[in-house]
Amino acid sequence: MNFADPRTEAARTILISVGSGATAVSKPLRSGLTYSIVKAARSEHKKLVVLAPTTRILKEAVSDAANGDLVTIPGNNSCVRLEAENEAFPILKELPQILPNCKRCGMYSDCPITQILRTENPQVIGLTYAKAVALILSGTKTSREILMKISETDFCLADECHSLVFPSVPSLPVSPLPTVPSEYKHLKAVSEAWTDILTENAPTIETLRERAGNSPTGRHLSVYLRVPDPLGWRTLRATWQQLRRVAKAGRMDRESILKIRDAIEIHRSSVKDIKCLYLEVHITLYALKE
Repeated sequence: MNFADPRTEAARTILISVGSGATAVSKPLRSGLTYSIVKAARSEHKKLVVLAPTTRILKEAVSDAANGDLVTIPGNNSCVRLEAENEAFPILKELPQILPNCKRCGMYSDCPITQILRTENPQVIGLTYAKAVALILSGTKTSREILMKISETDFCLADECHSLVFPSVPSLPVSPLPTVPSEYKHLKAVSEAWTDILTENAPTIETLRERAGNSPTGRHLSVYLRVPDPLGWRTLRATWQQLRRVAKAGRMDRESILKIRDAIEIHRSSVKDIKCLYLEVHITLYALKE
């Protein structure tokens, strides 16, 4: 008699049906799909990478199902060198954490971030969506090696991918960005692009101001506008690196740096490698009574 868990059997059926394509699964909450997919992949001797919105999912459902075979790729905040930089320049904690050149780091052979490269034939790999983006943005040789290791898996489970359909939308005042030092060309380009958006959509902005009316507290109104030229991955990476350099040099105050940060987020490109991450890039304009 077969006493196999029916949920694991259903997960195995899903893996078989996927083949080299993709499939979306709609399920009730707490149905155990993540656990079952991991168990099914292991029973079929298939390598699996699990992308999740939080480390909690990796620590609980995935780790338990992997039964010791899970290799987690932690966030960049686990990097000792970045931790030291963040302590020296606290503003960096509020910016994307981009890995330095890991090959030159004395902690390379013991670092939890590079453990995946020291693990031969990993069966289950786990990382958050934010970590996946950070790896792409980093552009270092180590990041490329980690991404290559991930690509060697047989299946990718994008867990709770509904959380990616409506990402958080940064907001900015309807006004030009703070002045950026002229030598930082990528930051200057973002500032100019934001000014172009304001100019192009001036009638819409004025309509929002009029709709705010004369209420003593103002009204919180919004409208979605298309970003005509979103940043590609390479440009985005270089732009974040320039912002970190500006922050470390003390060339701009915290408020100005965070405004530039939000403008970069608004102008970031749709993600092509993880197709469900961003389908379109919009900005939200908020008109408040001055």
